[in-house]
Amino acid sequence: MEIANPIEEARRYVANAEEIIKKSKYDPETKSYKDKKYVRMNVSNDNLPEVLSVLPSMHSPTVMPLATEGWSSVHTVLSEERFWEIIGKLKSAGAEGILVSPIEKMIP
Repeated sequence: MEIANPIEEARRYVANAEEIIKKSKYDPETKSYKDKKYVRMNVSNDNLPEVLSVLPSMHSPTVMPLATEGWSSVHTVLSEERFWEIIGKLKSAGAEGILVSPIEKMIP
């Protein structure tokens, strides 16, 4: 049984981690994903179907009822490259109080 060289194993591990970071567009300096934004908005339930039809997401947007009856909070992740295009469509569809945050970590 051959024993692996720990220095070579560490080099391979670091190279693999660097490749994963490059692919994920994770920025270690800001500790965030440059190309993704976490977006939350309030939507009248009457406008939910139209708002949801605009939104891309990993599986489906999160929809939670608000304290005010007839309203929901919608949460999703948007890519930076389509952000302004989609935000305009959301506002036209009836989304209000749109809150945008950077993503520190995202585990698919």
